[in-house]
Amino acid sequence: MVLLRHNLLVDRDVQGVMLRRTALYATAVAAYFSGILICSESLADPDQSVVTAILRCADEMIYWLPGLAILAPVIAYDIVRISNRFTGPVFRLRRELTRLAEGQEVQPMVFREDDYWIEMSEAFNRIREEVIELREARQSQAEESSPEMPQPRLFDKDEADVELLSTE
Repeated sequence: MVLLRHNLLVDRDVQGVMLRRTALYATAVAAYFSGILICSESLADPDQSVVTAILRCADEMIYWLPGLAILAPVIAYDIVRISNRFTGPVFRLRRELTRLAEGQEVQPMVFREDDYWIEMSEAFNRIREEVIELREARQSQAEESSPEMPQPRLFDKDEADVELLSTE
């Protein structure tokens, strides 16, 4: 079964930073090459003014700047697609761990074939099964002992429950 992604950006915070950094690097590379081109033009003809060197470089930039403008979106798209292979699994793992900690029902996790860190889903599924078994054992123990005294859930956020869990 092939699982398809429905959103291009899985984790906007992480992938947004990656895209902004990529744009920053592309701008830095363009500025570097422009500076080197201006310097080499100035050194090639020391009698010309800096403005003339800049205008001559602008003529040269016409050849490579459109290529950068065309390639930039392709590179950004590729970065997003590749980053989906690790942000997707981490995003899903974080969401399912939160649900498990809150006592909600959590289905076994299956990552996509091309995702990184598939072994995380296997580890999560083992932990999930153990937590479910512990909760069921606690529930059956609570039913056998005293119906008036409520038993704390695993991973409950109440401090009293956390104290009871740690003392047992």
